[in-house]
Amino acid sequence: TGSVSGGIGYSSIDKLVTILSLSQNNLFGRGQRAVAQVQLGAVSKYYTLGFTDPRIFDTHILGGGDLFNNYRDYDDYTIKRTGGLVRFGMPVIEHVRDYFQYRYEKDNVYNVKPGSSDIIASQAGDSTTSSIFGSLRRDTRDSRFDPSKGTDSLVSVEFAGGPMGGTSSFTRYVALGSGYTTPFSRITWGVRGRIGYITGNEGQPIPIYERFRLGGINSLRGFKAYSVGPKAPSGEVIGGDKELLFNFEMIFPIAQEIKLKGLLFFDAGNAWDVAQPYALDDLRTSVGAGFRWY
Repeated sequence: TGSVSGGIGYSSIDKLVTILSLSQNNLFGRGQRAVAQVQLGAVSKYYTLGFTDPRIFDTHILGGGDLFNNYRDYDDYTIKRTGGLVRFGMPVIEHVRDYFQYRYEKDNVYNVKPGSSDIIASQAGDSTTSSIFGSLRRDTRDSRFDPSKGTDSLVSVEFAGGPMGGTSSFTRYVALGSGYTTPFSRITWGVRGRIGYITGNEGQPIPIYERFRLGGINSLRGFKAYSVGPKAPSGEVIGGDKELLFNFEMIFPIAQEIKLKGLLFFDAGNAWDVAQPYALDDLRTSVGAGFRWY
């Protein structure tokens, strides 16, 4: 039940990456999972230790925790995030689960580029985040990786600061949903949408690394990763307190026997700063084609 895996890959977000993972999926014969993973990239480094018990004390409650130490280089600064989290999940009704999480981390913004905007320069140095997170999810898809029908929807709230402690203080709200249907000829139509809002609490600014920024293969395809959002007068993308994203896809088989599929897509989305409203007439858009091999 244990495995060791490693690989080398490339992505538009992390560039060249090397991955090494050691996992045990039946720890002590109890069905518990433990994993240690290292991912080293040209612009990022991730170190993670994780533990999950899918049925605590033979109940339907999932529990677990992670320890992490992450680095990431942005165009204008570097951030190091070190900390841990504990999480719990449980079924509510059929297809519906709720999740709860507590996270504590120490953040360090450094290597700030000379001449960077005041909002970036003002957040250089150490800070701490102590937050609670809760979500409710309903998932009726027939497959997590290659759905042909069903829906998946989630609403979540994260609260940091105040009675939770830490120097960062914010509340983040996110709602997302997706739906899939295959009415004829094995052609699947999919649509996804996401809306987010974050606000600083107690008069505190929103941390630069918590702001919404779009772009990249997992959000607004055709744009450089994290390149879409409000910019400082000096040109840096500083992110916003609001985001809106839509993805539309037509997925069709190319080689059914090896599960190779092609797709056509249309994406639309943007992020807006404080005092700017959501605006459907101010969305960045892209169209394109691709393939997926499951």
